[in-house]
Amino acid sequence: MIKVRTAGTVGNRPAYLALGVDLEGRKQMLGVWLGDGGEGAKFWLTVLTELRARGAQDVLLCCCDGLKGLPESIEATWPQASVPTCVVHLIRASLRYCSWKDRKQVARDLTPIYTAINQEAPKRPWTPSSVSTATTTPPSSPSGAAPGSGSPPSWPTQR
Repeated sequence: MIKVRTAGTVGNRPAYLALGVDLEGRKQMLGVWLGDGGEGAKFWLTVLTELRARGAQDVLLCCCDGLKGLPESIEATWPQASVPTCVVHLIRASLRYCSWKDRKQVARDLTPIYTAINQEAPKRPWTPSSVSTATTTPPSSPSGAAPGSGSPPSWPTQR
């Protein structure tokens, strides 16, 4: 948020920056856009169209935060672009499913997954040794296992 004077009054407005990395690995500031706080996929489609009109003819990778409609806007502008969700946003979304007191340890346990050098490296069974069982045990199952399963829960090794 930055302070902007509009019609004689000063107010906070978000400033959105677009950064690019060219084929030689140099970072380029592509532009700065001031929003009004209600930016959606339509706003981003105009930004992407402007970037294309200013010379960004091809995009290999465009990382975004999961805003509905944004991947479609990117694909409409650059059909061959890959559109992954930002790792920071994925981690924040996954931490919503654990208790507040366990978040720090769960985030630490996620580190080997998002820093892995390939897809095979983090595919190991997860053990709940670092997270307290008091917060992960459902009230209907005192052992932490799914009712009738006879084994403790574990993270899936593949998606």
